[in-house]
Amino acid sequence: MRIGRLLIWGLVFAACVCTGHRPPPRLDVIATAMAGDASRPPEGNIDISPKRLPRIPPGTIIGNGPPAGWSHLVLFATPGLGAGDFKDIPDVVLDYAKWLKFTILANVAKQKNPGKETYYLDRVARGFAVAIKNKKTGEYRETIIDNTNTLDADMGILGRRVLKENEDILDNEVRQVVRTDTMLIFDANSYMLYNNKHERMVNRYAILVLPESGKLATLVWLLSFDGPDRYKAAEPAMQLLPPNMHESRLLSVKREKFKVVWPVYMPEPDAFALMRIPQGTAVPYTSELERLATIKEFTPQQVEELETKLRAVIWK
Repeated sequence: MRIGRLLIWGLVFAACVCTGHRPPPRLDVIATAMAGDASRPPEGNIDISPKRLPRIPPGTIIGNGPPAGWSHLVLFATPGLGAGDFKDIPDVVLDYAKWLKFTILANVAKQKNPGKETYYLDRVARGFAVAIKNKKTGEYRETIIDNTNTLDADMGILGRRVLKENEDILDNEVRQVVRTDTMLIFDANSYMLYNNKHERMVNRYAILVLPESGKLATLVWLLSFDGPDRYKAAEPAMQLLPPNMHESRLLSVKREKFKVVWPVYMPEPDAFALMRIPQGTAVPYTSELERLATIKEFTPQQVEELETKLRAVIWK
């Protein structure tokens, strides 16, 4: 199905933060079907083995704040078209490009220690939300679905295929790289509009909890490849995201990256790119913070150093 193939290649950039390149599944990746499986007792461990982010359970309703069972809505990204030439792109592609909303939730929990209570990062999960109409009230609510449970979502002729491809690519291109009791870092491979080109880059997210108060903060920064084993900072600052962030996730489209395969235009993998990382409050790098933030594979000592530096710039 040629139109289906067009949609699959194009829409993975709109809904999630991933590239169209899927590596073979890694033996060290642990798949988790439900968000509850990611609950992690506060044991003081540092986990530096790559893992998938678990999925938010289907049926979870996303509003302006966190849904029941979660303490924080970290990110709700609504995709759309920003820059480029859309003249020859079929309307069905544009409709599906706005369909899936990438969502990240977190839950902060409390633990009792001798003489005091502290907080830790219980779990983080991701999912795709779509607008589903309530049959009784007629109200549309953003609801998490996945390819095994689409609920009453209007899938159209290609929705199941588009959703399945997006889920598969997100499973393989978004990975947890660091986990402590109070911090989780994940990397998301993405094509970005950078120096007027569509470049394959990395969006790095760090979600941290202040143990004394339970406050949660999220930082995002953009990395470029500096050889096969190194990253470098692609911008002069990180972005500290606001609570309950609702992002307009705009795409750049390069018309010259489409090939004519009658009767449709087939995009190359880099035909679509994100125009920017999520924007919040700029946090400029210090030399030491930049050194730690651009590490590709961490040691436990580097994780501790980075978490300390990030806390210092967030909670001054």
